[in-house]
Amino acid sequence: LIDLRPDALLVRNLGSLVRCRDRAPDVTVVADASLNIANELSAGVLADWGVRRFTPAAELDADRLAALTRQVPAELIELVIHQRLPMFHTEHCVFAARLSGGHNRSDCGQPCRRVEAALRDRTGAELPLSADGGCRNTVFSPTVHSLRERLPALLALGLRHFRVEFLRETSDQVADLLSLYAQALVSA
Repeated sequence: LIDLRPDALLVRNLGSLVRCRDRAPDVTVVADASLNIANELSAGVLADWGVRRFTPAAELDADRLAALTRQVPAELIELVIHQRLPMFHTEHCVFAARLSGGHNRSDCGQPCRRVEAALRDRTGAELPLSADGGCRNTVFSPTVHSLRERLPALLALGLRHFRVEFLRETSDQVADLLSLYAQALVSA
């Protein structure tokens, strides 16, 4: 059984963390990988600030993740097991530059709200592109990063909090993927 109700607030920067602590001190806070938690020192600082769980830095390999679980209680770690990794962020708005005659959100007509876009690399792979509320663009990997095959090893490390992230999947694709991950967790 998968519980799809949100039980926590995901924060992606220190400003959001401070604001959340000030305005909603009783909310469970999960620090995202963008806060770059790679060791017990950074995990400890965030725990002191009220973070209940954290997502380890994306660049941790299997050995470094295992070392982290020996330094920090595993119940504090929330691992993303399905996602398209962000490759880079830019202040340049590709949507405004390519899909409108404007320059920024004040005169572009916000095509990012209506159009799905991707960049094509030199090999022909499509890299999904998304814009946030501040017109910053993020380019994502063309392939999904999945840890489904590694779930038995992750469970053996004591990890119990897992997250899946979706970018452009349809509701049917989301349901199918959640079912696959649930089956993988049960059989692990």
